[in-house]
Amino acid sequence: MNPLHYFSTDAMDELGRRIAKNIQWYRKPDANPPVPDGIEKPIGRSRRELSDLGNALRMDLPEPDWSDEMNALAIHRALPDLRPQEAADGRLWTYLCHHECAEYVVWRWPFPPIAGTPEDRKIAHAQHARNHFFAGDARSLIRSNALSRLWWLGYIATKAAPDEPELFLHIITGPKRTDLRSEIVERPSMSMNIHVLRGIYGVLRAEWDLHGGTDAGPLFQRAVYRAWLRGINRRGGVVLLDALSDKALDALLAEEAERAKKERARG
Repeated sequence: MNPLHYFSTDAMDELGRRIAKNIQWYRKPDANPPVPDGIEKPIGRSRRELSDLGNALRMDLPEPDWSDEMNALAIHRALPDLRPQEAADGRLWTYLCHHECAEYVVWRWPFPPIAGTPEDRKIAHAQHARNHFFAGDARSLIRSNALSRLWWLGYIATKAAPDEPELFLHIITGPKRTDLRSEIVERPSMSMNIHVLRGIYGVLRAEWDLHGGTDAGPLFQRAVYRAWLRGINRRGGVVLLDALSDKALDALLAEEAERAKKERARG
């Protein structure tokens, strides 16, 4: 185990201002990440420890997004003592993306081809690097930063399904279910409410089991689960979902699932 480090705020801001200047490194990172010039004490040291995260992350799957379900638990287990308050600090994830896991970042989020002038490409690639190497607001922590999004997935899985986090992640984030993951995880009213999230997972797990451990059931169709989640949000505007008993919440979620299925069946 090694000490966990993080950038100072000034160092992270300086690197952010110099993304375009250092764009070649972001496109093809090596062992010498860009250095924030003129910053006193650019790197801090946490009391937390970190295992060999760079080697723990899988980068051998046919499609990079297929790796999310296993890498979410890998990064969560590599930081076993990290608290959610600490995981909300973008300086930590920005440091790890630059120093521990840069190769993973560009494998998982390859730079897209951009039409236009070289300057157009440079600007677009700078924004791409900012999205995935840096972490700023809460949305970027959960959605964009290459590493923090994985930690939060792992955290959510271990809280919502402590006995089977691997299955939770497979059902929610498995291949070809990226949109389902986004619809659930990127809605704070669901992903940050473990009581509600457990209930949602229970309904999805029942549908999964009913169809032989696959996503062949209607609730895994995009139009259906989107309508289902909208219905849950709508009911949440009238009833305080978190205050419901497990039984009452499960009944409400199942009722909305059946409503969404019937609406889809009617076309």
